[in-house]
Amino acid sequence: KSSAADHMRVLYIGYPRCDLPILPSEQESLATALVRFRCIPVFLPTETRDLHYHVYCYDTLRKLFHHQVDVYAPLPTRWWNGLVHEKSWIAYRSANQAFAEKVVEVYNEGDIIWIHGYELLL
Repeated sequence: KSSAADHMRVLYIGYPRCDLPILPSEQESLATALVRFRCIPVFLPTETRDLHYHVYCYDTLRKLFHHQVDVYAPLPTRWWNGLVHEKSWIAYRSANQAFAEKVVEVYNEGDIIWIHGYELLL
């Protein structure tokens, strides 16, 4: 079945979800293998990936955006751990920067960029 994507250059930019770290020596071969699927990987250090996705996105943003935190309670941040969230905020910014740099790297004039999800709000 034909679609508009058949007449457009569509690329998917994301990080490979893998439980094991992807070594720098393996990144180029993985990136090459993903080309046929129109996928462009963003390689994040394991700690950055985990803090970005599992802590900041899942434990913080998802709860806020899905009304799972009573922000009007006397102590609305009982789930808040300042040290953990400071590290996860740094990881969130770092991951967003890595994605932005990859988008700039593969961007062609006239491209439409669609970012879907709160994982990349910055």
